[in-house]
Amino acid sequence: MKTVEVKTNIMCGSCIAKVTPVLNETFGEGNWKVDTQNPKKS
Repeated sequence: MKTVEVKTNIMCGSCIAKVTPVLNETFGEGNWKVDTQNPKKS
């Protein structure tokens, strides 16, 4: 599997909840994650 890291402005769980349907459809459920604790926001 290829790993892609992108910078994002997602800051909290509520933001993640809003984009979850789109990311699940695009990348597949369980194939993506957002690290909100990382200062790089990747």
